[in-house]
Amino acid sequence: MKKNINDLIILGNLIDGFDEFNEDFHKLMEMNDRLPVVIKLCKIVYLKKMK
Repeated sequence: MKKNINDLIILGNLIDGFDEFNEDFHKLMEMNDRLPVVIKLCKIVYLKKMK
């Protein structure tokens, strides 16, 4: 039961920021060179883990 509650909390946090993420992701995908997209996504994930 505790795991299910934790999953719901995570989903709630994701939903709050999804619109902003979706808009930023679409901007990244419009770039012709995909390597900078991968690098930027890795930096975002790394920075989020540091918080």
